[in-house]
Formats: sequence, structure tokens, C-alpha cells
Amino acid sequence: MSIPRGFCIIPAALVASVTVAGAQAQVPTFQDVAGHAFGERITQHHEMVAYLDRADLPSQLVRDG
Repeated sequence: MSIPRGFCIIPAALVASVTVAGAQAQVPTFQDVAGHAFGERITQHHEMVAYLDRADLPSQLVRDG
């Protein structure tokens, strides 16, 4: 099975861990950033990147690189 270009499937555990890890720091929900609930439809790559970028801003627990 191949995934169409431009789409990204991210395990729900990753989204949940990012949200829980920074809960004290007011990390936005996935729906706040992407405009739809996680799992409601296929998430496009740019939506996941935008969410992870926004989740990184208020939290010292999310690191990149």
C-alpha cells in the first residue's frame, strides 16, 4: 500500500505524547492548529509540521534535532 505524496500518517501516540508532555505550558491541540481532529481525516504533511512547530514554542520538553 502506498501513501499519496503530500500526506503523512503519524501515530496517535506521538500526538498524544507531545500534547501531554507540554500540557503545563499551554501546548495547542492538534485541532487548534490543523483545523480538524486527529484521525478525522488524513493529515497532510504541512499540517503535522505546523502542529509540531507550534507545540515546540511554549514547551521546554519538546526538542528538535
